[in-house]
Amino acid sequence: MENNKLLVLIVVVAIVAVSAVCLSSIFSINDARIVYYNFDSTETSYVEGSNMPTENDVLQFCKGKNIVTLSKGELMQSVNTNPQNSGWRAIGVVKYFPNLVEVHVVKTVVVAKVEIAGVDVYLDSFGYVCQPQDVEFTPVDITSVFGTRDVLQNQVGKPLVFASDANNKALNYTLQSFSALWQCKLEMEEIPSVIGQGNVFSMDSYGNFVVSTRVGAKIVVQQPEQEFQSRLIDALSVYFNETLDMQKDGVVITVLGDGTIITPKN
Repeated sequence: MENNKLLVLIVVVAIVAVSAVCLSSIFSINDARIVYYNFDSTETSYVEGSNMPTENDVLQFCKGKNIVTLSKGELMQSVNTNPQNSGWRAIGVVKYFPNLVEVHVVKTVVVAKVEIAGVDVYLDSFGYVCQPQDVEFTPVDITSVFGTRDVLQNQVGKPLVFASDANNKALNYTLQSFSALWQCKLEMEEIPSVIGQGNVFSMDSYGNFVVSTRVGAKIVVQQPEQEFQSRLIDALSVYFNETLDMQKDGVVITVLGDGTIITPKN
């Protein structure tokens, strides 16, 4: 009887071991697919000889790994920090069982630069640090919006992170400002011609976020922690409305916390 029990146990263990090996093989990643997007979210195709990431670039970080336990975040970080993929940002990973991963990547646009320890650091619209060769047009110098610029993270392929919470919030508002301008039908390369190339963004002594334009007008967003981007878009819509004649020196457009917009004419 004891021998029979031992035999059954051995058979069960063997079955479990074989099953584990089979499942490990079945769920071992061996294929990858990439979906490419332009900055405006339209899909695009791979261009031979470009620095666009390839399936092999993805597989070098995940081939042979178990798709169940694969960390999407770690895979995206590996793709983003790969210098061969400079200019493209992984924004999502989809697992397709049993062994395929699909990575979504978007073309990055360098929109800003900030001086840190005497060196210009270039940022894309997501706040990720980029290499100088990724710059396609003149970025806006956003140094003026920050206080002491001590950083916790300043690495190509990763978000710029300041030591100060205030600076991190200011950076967030600044990046949202670029997005707001883009949503107001400005191409990213056109933005410097509208707001200027430096001393554009600032935080005043009351904690308001201020956007200065090339012609000398200002937009002041009070309580920026509340629905900042949508309120800034509303203010920009007023600024760009030619019938209201706001695009001139000395004009101040103020957005209150409740969304009310105050202009020199009201």
